[in-house]
Amino acid sequence: CCGIMVDGKPHPKAGEFAWQMGEMVANVIKETEGYVHSRLGACIAECGGGGGVLVAPDLTAVVADPDAGKAKCAVVEMGLRTGEEGKKDWVNKYVSLIFGEGGRRFSPAAAAVATSA
Repeated sequence: CCGIMVDGKPHPKAGEFAWQMGEMVANVIKETEGYVHSRLGACIAECGGGGGVLVAPDLTAVVADPDAGKAKCAVVEMGLRTGEEGKKDWVNKYVSLIFGEGGRRFSPAAAAVATSA
């Protein structure tokens, strides 16, 4: 999972669309017969307590027809504990694609405990 610092706080970078663009370019270069490009995205936002919300924009129609295409977006509550697991599964999908099944699996570190001085 990748991020940038904004005002001293980490914010995730959107890698899903960048990955898809790379895939699209590779298929154009290879002249893959029957390849259809989509612009489906996915972001799992953790909401505390292990829960999360899946935000899934679909810009496929916009890419196909920039003047008239309409964007779509699905928002799905993932429920208690499944949000965190869903995020790990999503990150680990890319670990496998990039490094193969032998790649080191992503697992978040334990949350820091605040202490008062």
